[in-house]
Amino acid sequence: MSYKILLVDDVNFFLDLMKNYLSVLDSEILTAHNGREALSIMENDKVDLLITDYEMPEMDGYELVLKISQYERLKSIPVIVASAHLNDELMERFLKLGVKAFIKKPFNDLDFVKTVDSHLIKDRRMKERVLVQLPCFFGFGDVMERGVIFDISEGGLYLSGQKIYKENTYFEIKFIIPNETKTIKLWGRVAWVNVGEKKIKPKYPDGMGIEFSGVSREQIQVIKAFIERVKSGYQS
Repeated sequence: MSYKILLVDDVNFFLDLMKNYLSVLDSEILTAHNGREALSIMENDKVDLLITDYEMPEMDGYELVLKISQYERLKSIPVIVASAHLNDELMERFLKLGVKAFIKKPFNDLDFVKTVDSHLIKDRRMKERVLVQLPCFFGFGDVMERGVIFDISEGGLYLSGQKIYKENTYFEIKFIIPNETKTIKLWGRVAWVNVGEKKIKPKYPDGMGIEFSGVSREQIQVIKAFIERVKSGYQS
């Protein structure tokens, strides 16, 4: 699934930098140089995520977010503010308008993509999951554990193994999808743990609900195609 991300910044250097960083994600990038241009785009196109600077001519980032919060059709769009001029008072004002995250300029590619992808993942995780049994390896570097993937969606999976990590732990996962020769290697975050008497999914073995992090466009397409095959009756 391709997402439309609107980047708003009056400096072309930062627009180009963000577009380059986001090329690893399955997304279509739209750009604007101020809040007025951004509003015009959002009124005529469906946007899944907005990333805006604060200080801009004609209409700054705060006024843009304020106006978005007053539009019924637009106020549910997640907003990330990327600026060099962030302070506690300003961030508090933005948070009251529903801003989801902040990125301090200058930023590096890893932190930027991880922050952006975490908000797209929340939507992907809500997509339909399919039941599977795929062997996998998970862990850090050369220390990898064996596990089994019991369900998978475009944004995450359920993983069972002898090792159970705590919530919000990031680790690497490796697995091969049937009829594919290339191993999928990606990072995941433990979104929830399913153990003990109060299991979220009592019929599942002990394990973890994993949220993908920094998944490439190619990997999403491979996973999505596999999900469609399973739904159509393919047996792995």
